[in-house]
Amino acid sequence: MHLSYVGLIQCLGFVIGPLMGGVFSTSTYTTPFIYAAGAALIAFLWIALGFQETHKSKEKKKIQLSRLYKVFIKAYKQKPVFLLCFIFLFMQIGVGLFLPIILIFFSNQFNYSPLFLGLFNAYLGVGFALGLLVVLPRLVKKTFPENLCFYTLLISSLIQIASGCLVFEIPQWILGFVFAVFIQQAYSLMFTSFSNATSASSQGWVMGVSVAMMAIAWAIAGFGPNLIPIITANGVILMGGFALGISSLLMKLYLKTYKHHLRN
Repeated sequence: MHLSYVGLIQCLGFVIGPLMGGVFSTSTYTTPFIYAAGAALIAFLWIALGFQETHKSKEKKKIQLSRLYKVFIKAYKQKPVFLLCFIFLFMQIGVGLFLPIILIFFSNQFNYSPLFLGLFNAYLGVGFALGLLVVLPRLVKKTFPENLCFYTLLISSLIQIASGCLVFEIPQWILGFVFAVFIQQAYSLMFTSFSNATSASSQGWVMGVSVAMMAIAWAIAGFGPNLIPIITANGVILMGGFALGISSLLMKLYLKTYKHHLRN
């Protein structure tokens, strides 16, 4: 339930943030960054002054650099979590090769202004919210999360591949919205899969591993814009679609390998 709240707030951020960025950028390009820094400062002060930790740790752990690789060694030893890490890695690489690149595509192909790019991002945010709040609650009643995750990943990959093959404006808007609806579901279902793959006492650890994999994926996807002069923006989006396809195939392998565990 609480992860759903996180997803809801994320959707609201995707709607409000780009809209504000697009409006503020009409004055100067630095203005959105100033407002973003102010929002981050407010969040910091809110946490520093208003947050109360409810978890009481039984032992005090020192910060050690060795814990960085020990976390991944523990993930390697837990085979379901290890496979989920690769599924999530390819998924996030795929997303990272779509969300920023589609904006570059619109800017280069149709000369979109920052305001229109912000509007498109907000439009995707509406798709994220629709997928999480309306579509997912209905679909999750029909099958278990990991199976639904496979289908949302597969559909997302097909949509992104189609987007990479098209250069027309209106179809890109339609595909972008449908992509947002399904990829947000896949994102939420991946975290559910991580949670289901381990014990209650390891929930914090497994969430940390998943976030670390997301950071690695976005670092890799960060090289995507460098490929645009070589294979065009459409080519980079297409690469991301294939990465999502790999993610869906790995999820299918996960379902086949651990099906007895999932159904119990």
